[in-house]
Amino acid sequence: MSKIIGVFGSTGAQGGSVLRALVKDGKYLIRAITRNPKSEKAIELSKLKNVTVHQADLDDPSTAIEDYGLKQSDIISFPSIRVPMYYEGLPSLFIKKNDENQFLITLPVGYKPVYFIGVNDIGDCVKSIFDYQDEYKNIILSNPLNLPIDLSLEKFRLNNFPGVEDLAIMFEYFQTGKMIRDIDLAKKLNKSVLSFDQWVEQNKDFFK
Repeated sequence: MSKIIGVFGSTGAQGGSVLRALVKDGKYLIRAITRNPKSEKAIELSKLKNVTVHQADLDDPSTAIEDYGLKQSDIISFPSIRVPMYYEGLPSLFIKKNDENQFLITLPVGYKPVYFIGVNDIGDCVKSIFDYQDEYKNIILSNPLNLPIDLSLEKFRLNNFPGVEDLAIMFEYFQTGKMIRDIDLAKKLNKSVLSFDQWVEQNKDFFK
């Protein structure tokens, strides 16, 4: 019997990456879980083989587990995979163009390495974990990007956009140097995982 995997946030960037990877070989039955099963993205997902779309909202405790195709008696496992920031989040907030037509990455992390991964690479990493569940536990994924950027947290907090304080707290933690990710493991799970240079080469439109 095929295993059932529920993918929350399946119409979003990270959840969508996971779902697309899981449907590649038809090995799993996928429950695409979304707040709005009638959205355009959800309807497109419903057309994929072995995918059924179900409504559920993690912010709504009244949403029953049966709503996304499972029974109370089912044994459910929840793999927890700590992924880093996405490369895709850099251009809109943290990459600036100077007067010399150069792109600068402005993150308030001092001289500590920062870990990133391409959002599309996350799916294949997660699929490998499901394919070889007995082999992987306590997974931490990432690619390193060394950014010796001198932008203070004080200056960063002066930005006026929603969530700036949450990001500042995250970067404050980055500055401690305690965030360690297993780069070799990420490359083992997904042999085609992109480095930052490779991601930039494939996503030049972000920098126009």
